[in-house]
Amino acid sequence: MRSTTKYLAGAATMLMLTALLLTGCARTARDRAADAVPIKGFKPYVIADSSKIITYPNGLKIYTVEAGPGDYPVNGIKVKMHYYGMLDDGTVFDDSYSRGLPLEFSMGSASVIDGITETVKKVRLGSKVIAIIPSELGYGDGKGKDGLPPKIPANARLTFHLDLLGSF
Repeated sequence: MRSTTKYLAGAATMLMLTALLLTGCARTARDRAADAVPIKGFKPYVIADSSKIITYPNGLKIYTVEAGPGDYPVNGIKVKMHYYGMLDDGTVFDDSYSRGLPLEFSMGSASVIDGITETVKKVRLGSKVIAIIPSELGYGDGKGKDGLPPKIPANARLTFHLDLLGSF
């Protein structure tokens, strides 16, 4: 009798834990869906003082619009950010704001261009920055394994307005 009671108690505990886990997963999916609300009227950040642009040896330029309070991201952590990408002529080639879903990627995973990874490594989480990325850290001449994305010409310099929301 005791072993049956222990078995039933253990089974009930497992069912409760499974229900809690499933409820947590469903809530996470619901929360992500709630995040997918387009942010209308995003206005690109402005460089108010060009003397505060930091230029790195690889040609990357970063202007901090608003410094964040978080840590500097390192390889292996997952970062969440909104972005707004433009060419020198003002053409917007992609942005996460219109989709309402921030980009999420693991630092060091090669899932984003090198210029984004290099930028994110150099700024604190919670920051808003403008990154001017030379073509060598972007898509280069387009002869790489993935070629060029739509709207981006060969050897294009890319400007990204980034809002590093945090890590998870």
